[in-house]
Amino acid sequence: MVPEVGLEPTLAEANTALNRARLPIPPLRRGEARNERITQQRAVYHPPVTLPSPGPRRAGAAEWILAAASAVMVALFAGGAEVALRRVRPDFLRHSRVEHPHVYSEAYGWALRPNSRFLGRDGETITVNARGERGALHEGAPPPGVTRVVMLGDSITFGTGVGDGETFSHFLDARPDLEVLNLGVDGYGTDQELIRLGREGLAYRPQVVILNFCVRNDYFDNALPVALYDGRSRKPYFTLDAGALTRHDDHLRLHGRQRAAVALMERSYLVNAILHAGGARTDEAVGEGRDEEDWGDRRQDVLADFDRAAELTRRLILDIADRCEAAG
Repeated sequence: MVPEVGLEPTLAEANTALNRARLPIPPLRRGEARNERITQQRAVYHPPVTLPSPGPRRAGAAEWILAAASAVMVALFAGGAEVALRRVRPDFLRHSRVEHPHVYSEAYGWALRPNSRFLGRDGETITVNARGERGALHEGAPPPGVTRVVMLGDSITFGTGVGDGETFSHFLDARPDLEVLNLGVDGYGTDQELIRLGREGLAYRPQVVILNFCVRNDYFDNALPVALYDGRSRKPYFTLDAGALTRHDDHLRLHGRQRAAVALMERSYLVNAILHAGGARTDEAVGEGRDEEDWGDRRQDVLADFDRAAELTRRLILDIADRCEAAG
């Protein structure tokens, strides 16, 4: 017998359960329902009850506060770790990108890190002033009777392997009648030196410009779109087209995400420490020199058409001379 209970809730519950299970309803016996008759057909096709969709759930104020607090905690932890690493300066970061004098430059490929001081691989002190030059900072016009000299060149001019007080620019600058600005950067070719003369050197209004040329590698530097020594650091370069110098530097430009990634690599001790812990190499700075066995193939490629490299170099040197003469 069907128990005599409230009929409407019993029917609703039965129809919902049966429609979900798709089970047939056995026919009711005569006399088992007094006020309502239920047929099998009516029960089977009872329309299911559907609830409205709740829609996308919105975060409440408490969840937003928790998320903000978490972000602040992460930022505080990262900031504290960055400060600690800068103070400790662990040995495994000593020659990483963040501890190297070279930084990315859209104009030159790489340049010296302004306002920095480092130890070279042989323990020598390397100090770079606020204008990205090694040596004393000379601004404004030189004093009366003092000749201003601009030095252009690569590692020899920069002074790789010697301390700040041992570069030949420093010895000349110590003379009372000279004021020397050292614009040399290790790894530069004559092409980069020409660009730097136009962008920075002539703005100092020097009375003398000295171009230091390295026969061992400058011909090769000038013929390549990348640094001779590492083969991957991009640099501006020139070609001779119909007898005229054509500058190529579009490949140096970075989009926003690339620029941000490079900035983190060059400025964050924490990022370099994380990469080092993950096994990534962090000691490959732009323009970094390597042994000759690593760049011998690039040298041989240039030697295969050395006349072109020699003529290109000659034209670059003449252009430097012409610009100096035009500047007076």
